[in-house]
Amino acid sequence: MKRGFTLTEVLVTLGVIGVIAAIMAPMVSNLIPDKNKGMVIKYYKIITDTNTDLLGNISLYYSDNSSCTGLDCTQQPMIAPYNGDANYAGATKYAYMLASKLQLSVEPEKAETGSNVTFTTIDGVEWIVEPYNTTGYSIMIDLNGEDTPNCYFVEDACEKPDRYYFTVAVNGAVTGRDQLTQAYLANPMRLNDRKKDVKKAPSYTTDLKTTDSEEE
Repeated sequence: MKRGFTLTEVLVTLGVIGVIAAIMAPMVSNLIPDKNKGMVIKYYKIITDTNTDLLGNISLYYSDNSSCTGLDCTQQPMIAPYNGDANYAGATKYAYMLASKLQLSVEPEKAETGSNVTFTTIDGVEWIVEPYNTTGYSIMIDLNGEDTPNCYFVEDACEKPDRYYFTVAVNGAVTGRDQLTQAYLANPMRLNDRKKDVKKAPSYTTDLKTTDSEEE
């Protein structure tokens, strides 16, 4: 006659399975790609490629004097469909030119006050582009639009951010503005070890909220 398992044997077996699961869980977790990081890297490339395209077209970004260089040249674009549209000149020019190169679900809209421009791409990512300042243009992307948590990385305060920030220099170079974006861009090929990126991204003490139109 076959003997069944005793309660002690069952408990020991479950205990062993629990220990193995506890050991394996972090290892398995590290193998899962970080979706947010993948999207940050994707849009970093898109912004970079778009800047190269804009700067390479003399009809879009040109300089007829020595007072501006690269993306800082905010004269009116010379070709259709931009010619005659005031949004494509001055402080909002770069934002509208960038948006024109993307697939949008919500068209660009200038803030009621200031010169920030907002738009949404077809994948639901909300964008806010600030006008040029001494360091360049600032771009915020909110990967899930209006859905929470609507925060950028701050250690212990926002461990799973949905907002990431880029700075665009006048020569088209793109860098991370917040610490986690910087860490992501420093290791773009590693998508499956978020803990290492977080360790390299200590809390950022500077308020990164845009100067206008960004609401919680």
